[in-house]
Amino acid sequence: MTEQAVETGTAFAEYIALLLRLETLRQQGLSDSPEADDVRDLMDGPWYQLTAEEDERARGISGDLFMLTDEEVYARVPPEQREADWLRPLINQATEAGDHWRRLDLFRHGPTFIDRAGLAFVRGRSYEQVGLPEVTVLFYDLAWRESGDQTFRAFTVQLLEALGRWDEALGVADEVLSVRTADPFLLAAVGETLLMAHHRRHPSAPEDAVTKAREAYRRADRALRHEPGTRAAQIRATAQAGLATICHLHGKRDAAIRLWTEAIADWPDNPVLLVQRGAALYRVDLQRSSADFARAIELGSQIVQPYWYLANIALNTGDADRCVEFCRRARQLTQDPAYVGRAFEWEAIAEHSRGASPDSVLALFEQAERLLPGDETVAHNREAILQGLAPCEPLERSCYRSALPLVDAAASNDVRASAERWTANEVPVAPQEAGLELIAARAKRDAEVRALAPVA
Repeated sequence: MTEQAVETGTAFAEYIALLLRLETLRQQGLSDSPEADDVRDLMDGPWYQLTAEEDERARGISGDLFMLTDEEVYARVPPEQREADWLRPLINQATEAGDHWRRLDLFRHGPTFIDRAGLAFVRGRSYEQVGLPEVTVLFYDLAWRESGDQTFRAFTVQLLEALGRWDEALGVADEVLSVRTADPFLLAAVGETLLMAHHRRHPSAPEDAVTKAREAYRRADRALRHEPGTRAAQIRATAQAGLATICHLHGKRDAAIRLWTEAIADWPDNPVLLVQRGAALYRVDLQRSSADFARAIELGSQIVQPYWYLANIALNTGDADRCVEFCRRARQLTQDPAYVGRAFEWEAIAEHSRGASPDSVLALFEQAERLLPGDETVAHNREAILQGLAPCEPLERSCYRSALPLVDAAASNDVRASAERWTANEVPVAPQEAGLELIAARAKRDAEVRALAPVA
């Protein structure tokens, strides 16, 4: 059973954030500075609120951070408790139990069978598991600096992006692209960072972010073009998906569909790739689009888009029963008001066509209006219901309006989209969801196995 992650907004989380500020000053040689004293003063408040267990954990983190400057003092234990025969079984037991705080405590014994890079990585991995990614970044970066393994740097840039530390993530991207030889996984991660920074219109995103992302994806694709093996195929697929996203962003739908098709050939059981291609096909080949969404669901997709699109397709083709089914499932998978509100609207229309009571239909419209205030499409369709216009006609041939992303630019005025979602000629699923996170998770497991494995 996995332990609960550290909650944000708690005294413990506040104390650790201040501890990391103090660590930055320490590494800059400013431990005795007035600024460091100010940070220590700020730490007093949350420290008094810590439980005994939290205080012990905080002290452990503080000690671990000295590894970053090669000043760590290991726990005083008998020499045999540093050796593999005694320590490895206990680490494995803690891993199987999901007790990552216990793992961290065992690493403080100073295991003789784990090299410095490996120890930095498994520490970072444990801190990631307990919900302290800001600490994790420091140890993943140390693992890269100690080993030169660019996979660790890919983990770092992914975490920096997830933490919203865009300046640092984009700085890594520039460094990676300036080097002639770079690991394909790292290149794919850098491409994702650049593309997401552009998509979110982050102030730090360079004007040529998309061009740089294309370069990163192309280099990753070329490096693995003839490389055998599952991992190579999956990294290649994510690079192709990134290139497809860029093509679609520039209105080159045919090229985008071709690239997504190549990506799916490399990674056929990846549901997100199918969703991305299905969305691109929506306006040009409804049958293939529907098949992609249905296949994504068969593969266990837990994202909202395939259900959401199929709900709209069912409504457009007059299949009210399926529309209601997909709308309800879509609402279970997201809290995004743009998706949930539209699903309520479509369900209202479908329920009206099934002969539901006026009160229940209007209640669904009210939910849609609450989530999409001022939306003209919802207001139009609600008014159509109130006027008693024929609800049984397929949507495209009736008085009802449809609002979907991926409409042509000229018709996109009806789409209410948040800054966090792809709209107009962009894909509705962010690139990091298309496989890089899964590849990273597997790579982290493999790296941990190597770090803790018996020496041959």
